[in-house]
Amino acid sequence: MKRWYSLLEILQFPLKMFFIAIVLMGIGDFFINPNITPYINVTNEIFLSICRFLKYVGSFLIALFPMLIVIKLLSKRYEDSVPAYVGVIAFVIFHVVTMFVATTDLPSYCYSSFLGMQIDAKVVLLSAGGIRYPLVTGLLSSIIVVVITRMCYMGSRRRFTYGVLSFIDNDSWSLITTIIYTVIVAILFSLGWPYVINFLKQIFEMIASDIYNPINMFVYGVIERIMSLFGLDVLIRNPFWLNSLGGSWMDAFGKNYVGDVSIWTALTTQNLDTFGYGRFITPYYVMNMFAVPGMIWAMFFLHTDKMEKRKYAFFFVLATFVSVFNGTLIPLEILLIVSAPMLYFMHVLSMSALFAIFTGLSVQLGYTFTGALETAMPGTLTSLIGYFGNENYAQTIMIILIVGVIYFILYFLMTNLYYKVLAGDFLDIHKNEDTLFTFIEAIGGVANIRIINSSLNKITVMLYDPTKLNYRLLEEIDVFKVTESRAGFAIEFGPNSTIIRKGVVKEWKKYQEELLRKPVEQESQIKVK
Repeated sequence: MKRWYSLLEILQFPLKMFFIAIVLMGIGDFFINPNITPYINVTNEIFLSICRFLKYVGSFLIALFPMLIVIKLLSKRYEDSVPAYVGVIAFVIFHVVTMFVATTDLPSYCYSSFLGMQIDAKVVLLSAGGIRYPLVTGLLSSIIVVVITRMCYMGSRRRFTYGVLSFIDNDSWSLITTIIYTVIVAILFSLGWPYVINFLKQIFEMIASDIYNPINMFVYGVIERIMSLFGLDVLIRNPFWLNSLGGSWMDAFGKNYVGDVSIWTALTTQNLDTFGYGRFITPYYVMNMFAVPGMIWAMFFLHTDKMEKRKYAFFFVLATFVSVFNGTLIPLEILLIVSAPMLYFMHVLSMSALFAIFTGLSVQLGYTFTGALETAMPGTLTSLIGYFGNENYAQTIMIILIVGVIYFILYFLMTNLYYKVLAGDFLDIHKNEDTLFTFIEAIGGVANIRIINSSLNKITVMLYDPTKLNYRLLEEIDVFKVTESRAGFAIEFGPNSTIIRKGVVKEWKKYQEELLRKPVEQESQIKVK
């Protein structure tokens, strides 16, 4: 787990970029959202153009996220820029290969014009057909490219420098071999991916066969969140939100609408009853407005250092606002899967349960949506505001608010439970004790502790004698990074940092009690003499 937890440090910048992209999209969408315009009607075309620009920039940065992951993972692992350059080239080539090789008979949402990539099949491939685009691969392509690039880069450093090809330097050899392997794997991926899509379609059709069944909606929730984690949410959202698996409806003029979100948008636009639609959106109101803020503030109060709390207080306030108005599920889930995998799965099950609960209660509240799924921000306060004055949604909104408060408390307690109890090996108490006492020994004993604090993934300890810090022992208990600052040593321990700090404080108190007890014992001995 040591290497897995170290990914958090590597992914910090991409996640920050993702967060900034969501903020930009949220600012841009707020003033042009049809639910907001009745209250804040901005008519200045320059201002509206700036809003559209911010929304576009945000969506573009999110589209770049998989490639940024490649760059960061490869540049951090080696003190060399070559792997990062090679990784970017391989990433582009991977998508180009899928554009040329992949079949064209998949649904349109299985393709995406990544960085504007497209080809005219008739001109380039000398075959019938129109424009071809790369396959939607999400973070899968990032993972594949990183593995290939690292393998080829390490192989180029071990290659035999004599022979016919000895004139090729190691960096060029790394590039050549990476391209070759990338092309081969991309071809295999292009040929195998349609089978995966067809398998998913069968599961989706099973869910769609009875979307009034809470169990089916629970399964939908699990699959949707896992696919969102890998950037493949469009493959499940499109069929249910915008296509026939989400239902169909024909208006009075004979126009047919398909997809849960499309039908909801049409019904609300025509001021008609929306009963039976919106079920694929309703849980997001609870998650964005209540559950995620509950988790965010539970994480905030895990910081035991008052100075650190002041430092990050504004960020947590901002993160709460962004979640309530824009939604921050995906960056939060990536953070969880890297830093707290068990908490991530607890979150997935909790959110999936919302799909089942609201289906069982026949509570549905969708949102008006136009545009691309990449810019969709479902279930936020921005959307909810548009339904406040409508009596038809009064009871639905009240139930959502009640469930939301319950989920705020649930997520707050669940997050605390994880970091304070479950993050360690709660099934093996002896292992936890061994880790605790090894840590105490590594920092020179409890008598050497001046100040100790903890946060989500690190322990900060100020020692009376810093020379007693034993790095070898820290490495034995899977500490993956130690940095020194004015506040002391920041020891990256992973999610069980709070548990370790709690155990250290307990042992420190025992030590203090022993110190206070010794003078009393000595005084009693003197009196006896």
